[in-house]
Amino acid sequence: MEKIVAKFSVKIFLISLVVLLCSQNVFAEKRFPYMGRVNGSRVNVRGGAGLNFGILTQLKQGEDVVIIEETDEWCKMKLPHGCSAWVFAKLIKNGKVNRDTINVRSGPGSNYAVLANLLRGESVFVLDDIGEWVKIEPPVNAGAWAYKQYITYLAPVDDYQDWLKKEKKAQVEFKELEAFRKEELFKSIEDIDFELLIEKYETFIEEYPTFPETKQAENRILDTKAKQEVAMKTLGPLYQPKDRNLKPEKVIITKEKERKPKEKSYSGKLLKLKKEVEGNVYYLKSSGFLFSRKLCILKADNVDLSSLENRKITILGKEISRTKGNIPIVELLDIDLKDHIGEDF
Repeated sequence: MEKIVAKFSVKIFLISLVVLLCSQNVFAEKRFPYMGRVNGSRVNVRGGAGLNFGILTQLKQGEDVVIIEETDEWCKMKLPHGCSAWVFAKLIKNGKVNRDTINVRSGPGSNYAVLANLLRGESVFVLDDIGEWVKIEPPVNAGAWAYKQYITYLAPVDDYQDWLKKEKKAQVEFKELEAFRKEELFKSIEDIDFELLIEKYETFIEEYPTFPETKQAENRILDTKAKQEVAMKTLGPLYQPKDRNLKPEKVIITKEKERKPKEKSYSGKLLKLKKEVEGNVYYLKSSGFLFSRKLCILKADNVDLSSLENRKITILGKEISRTKGNIPIVELLDIDLKDHIGEDF
C-alpha cells in the first residue's frame, strides 16, 4: 500500500512540475497586445505607472482588457470603457491636429495625466466641449495603467476567441468531472475507484494547464489521495486497487429487453416516503462513503412495511418505472432480513 501512495505522490509532483513549466512557457511567449483578466475585486486604473497618478476608473473582477505595454510592476491597457480623453481646444482645427504634437489628457485641464500624443494632421472626433477643452474619441494608442499583479495573462489578442472557446470547453468538462466524482463517492468505501478519479483529474490538468479549473483539479487529486489513505487504513488487507487494464464488455440492449421489467435486489434503510401518495409507499436509503441517497421507491400495496421502518433490509423488486430524478420505482417481490438482524444503520 505504501508503494501505491508513493507512486501517486511522484505522479502528482510530476503533474505540478508540468503545470509550472507550461505556465512559465506561456508567459515567456507573451505577445503584445494580449488579453488580460482582472483578478481583483476593485482594481484602480490610473493615468500613469505609479500610485502618484490619479485614478481614472475601477475594474471589476473577471473583466477582460487589452494590455499593450508592461513594466516590472505595472501594465498599460487600452483605455477602458468609461474613461475620457481630452485635448486643448485651440490645438484642434477642422477636426485635425494643427500642432506638431499635442497631449491627450484624462481630463479637461493640464493637471490631468497624459494618456497619449497626437501628431500634426491626425484626425480627432469631438464628443463634447466645455470651452477651452474638448472631449474626443480616445485614440488607439491611448492607455491607462493598473498594478500588474491584478491582471492575469490569457492569450494574445489574435488568439483570444480561440482561448474563450477552450475556456468554455474546460468549464464543461470540469463540471462533468465533478459530477463523476460525486457519483463515485456515493459508493461504499470498498467500491470507490480512487485511481480512476486521480487519473481523470490528471488528464484534465494535462489538457488545460493554464485555466482556473486546473488549481481545483490539483486540490481534488490531493483530496482523493487523502480519502484513499483513509480507505486503506479502514479496509486494511481488503483494500484492492481497481485493475485499470480491464475493459468492460460492451452490452447491447435490445428494445425487447428495455421493455422487460428487471428484477433486482436492493439493500438499505427503509423509510416512509414523506409526501402524500396513494398506497403503502416507502423508499430505501443507501449510505455511501461520504453521501447517502435514495436507492429506490418501494411500492408494496399488499404488504405492511410499518414494522420494518428505520431498519436495514434487503429486498427483491421489479422495476416498473422511474421518477423524474431517475430513481427506480420497484414492486416488492420478496424481503430478506436474516443478514441484518442486530445491525445499526
